[in-house]
Amino acid sequence: MRYSSLLGAVLLSGLGFMLLPAPASAHKGLIQDVRPEAHLSVFGRGEAGIGARADIALASPVLPGMTDELAISPGLDVYWVDGGRDDFFIIDPVALLQWNFYLAESFSVFPEAGIGVGFLVGDVRDHVDVHMALGVGGRVHLSSRTAIVVRIYWPGGLQIGMTF
Repeated sequence: MRYSSLLGAVLLSGLGFMLLPAPASAHKGLIQDVRPEAHLSVFGRGEAGIGARADIALASPVLPGMTDELAISPGLDVYWVDGGRDDFFIIDPVALLQWNFYLAESFSVFPEAGIGVGFLVGDVRDHVDVHMALGVGGRVHLSSRTAIVVRIYWPGGLQIGMTF
């Protein structure tokens, strides 16, 4: 229960930051063509996972006076699940709509929502799982192409990665 309170506080803080106007110079991380990302996942659908995304800008700016952009973020996650005697994998292609807010030249936050299709492989219960995908995260932009990404993502858990 205490984790849900902490998560709620983090989400509300992030929402408050999103309402602040970004300075005009906040442009370091804007998507240039495609922004590839690789990440690791823990505490979600499985014991551990790896994944990749490719953010593609649709519109920028979206709100007048803000440095923001709307992007589509297709990707693929693979999770290992310890099923006791029967370990299995989940192969999870996803497609999300992501709204990036550049709060400073080197920092951005984003909510995202979309859909995923989980394929359970290697278990007696082989089946397909269509699900909503929801997340909130942030990036510390090290250069115009490189950033450290941290995301709280359902159903994938905590994802930490890098854009390049």
